[in-house]
Amino acid sequence: MRHYEIVFIAHPHQSAKLPARVERYNKMVTEANGVLHRLAHWGRRELDYPLDKCHKAHYVSLNIDAET
Repeated sequence: MRHYEIVFIAHPHQSAKLPARVERYNKMVTEANGVLHRLAHWGRRELDYPLDKCHKAHYVSLNIDAET
């Protein structure tokens, strides 16, 4: 197994759906015989440059072990 660090960002208007999205990703990893080692929600942060007129986003980091 290899170790991966995944960081994804979510639109600030999707705050209510964020826990469900993280749970879905966790389920995908565990169904593929992977292991979630660490989940860190870094909170809502300023983007370095706007994406689609959006200046802030939620950052979530996942550390997993998975097959290649």
